Amino acid sequence: MGKVHLLRGDSSATNNENQGKVAIKKISPFEHQTYCQRTLREIKILTRFRHENIINIQDIIHATTVDEMKDVYIVQSLMETDLYKLLKTQKLSNDHICYFLYQILRGLKYIHSANVLHRDLKPSNLLLNTTCDLKICDFGLARIADPDHDHTGFLTEYVATRWYRAPEIMLNSKGYSKAIDIWSVGCILAEMLNNRPIFPGKHYLDQLNHILGIIGSPTEKDLECIKNDKAKSYLQSLSRKEKMPWTKIFVNADAKSLDILGRMLTFNPNERITVEEALAHPYLEQYYDPADEPVSEKPFSFETELDDLPKETLKRMIFDEAREFTTQTAADVLRLQRLFPVLPNNRNAKTFPAMRCDRQCHQYVVQVEVNITIIQCGCRVLGLRTLTKLRHTYLEMGRGVDRAFWHTLIVQGLIHRRLEDTDHNQ
Repeated sequence: MGKVHLLRGDSSATNNENQGKVAIKKISPFEHQTYCQRTLREIKILTRFRHENIINIQDIIHATTVDEMKDVYIVQSLMETDLYKLLKTQKLSNDHICYFLYQILRGLKYIHSANVLHRDLKPSNLLLNTTCDLKICDFGLARIADPDHDHTGFLTEYVATRWYRAPEIMLNSKGYSKAIDIWSVGCILAEMLNNRPIFPGKHYLDQLNHILGIIGSPTEKDLECIKNDKAKSYLQSLSRKEKMPWTKIFVNADAKSLDILGRMLTFNPNERITVEEALAHPYLEQYYDPADEPVSEKPFSFETELDDLPKETLKRMIFDEAREFTTQTAADVLRLQRLFPVLPNNRNAKTFPAMRCDRQCHQYVVQVEVNITIIQCGCRVLGLRTLTKLRHTYLEMGRGVDRAFWHTLIVQGLIHRRLEDTDHNQ
């Protein structure tokens, strides 16, 4: 639904007060009702949330009229990586695990205090920077925690990675609580401890088998929280499984980390630890400070349910939300429309041939250092060699280009067209 492109503030559409690096998320949701719902939901939530451990929205850039709006550009703080990528490359120390877990729970406390369920917590939705700051992102599946309202499409829209889903999501058709997010955090903690997912189910039943194979079969009391009779009968028909000791799975893990893990990965959501209780757990005692763990000033709410609205109505609502929040100008929109076709997924092999990332990470950074533009993707810096090659190509066309003008050409996407013209003339 959206791709993130990373740009420096003074060469992109950002608030003038912020001249640091930013991430720009391009979203093109208007062909599908579901994508419109998620985009609107995320914009509504993130423009109202204010928390250090939740990704912010600095600006929203869009067309001047709703009919002209094909894309939405969301400007956010730049975070260099995410927990998923980090766990792919290195083993975390206990200190890092503890600090990351604290920040996840600190952000989740704010989310839950606003009466919101995130519903899609997983390592790739936990952004990190070089100083180990963590921010929760992607609120497209978030919902209001309202036990008295049976949300239409609550289950059918739940397409988050099954590995982090609480068992009650798979076994019940309604009535979920904030405990589903705590289960996801437990799965993330287990993955930080072992560098691999703890419940990597291949499908619905395989997922349940993975869960029960580790935490053991549910008790009769646990089964009382299952409202679906068929699901309850299925669980009762399974052979009894004993709980596997955490120390057998995580041999060298801190004992306190395993204790909080067990309290999170509890089958019965009514007995699962809450976010407030988790923050006060001895494992996090070095960071725990209730006075520095802010909560939402008031519960969040949607004025209307979004599930049954047509995409035309949702598009208008997205436009209205963006217009109310935005600080952009028409020139910003034009600049981004020119810029984005240049950087990602360039199919013209003769145009910026070295800019296409071999690993297809789809992350590019445009930095300005002494008026020299360095193009970088999430895997490697292409840097001055590529820049020099491109600049020489332009100079061979008989144009004396100074460095500042060279930067302007790249940002506005003019080099893209000039090089194409050169190729055709040859």
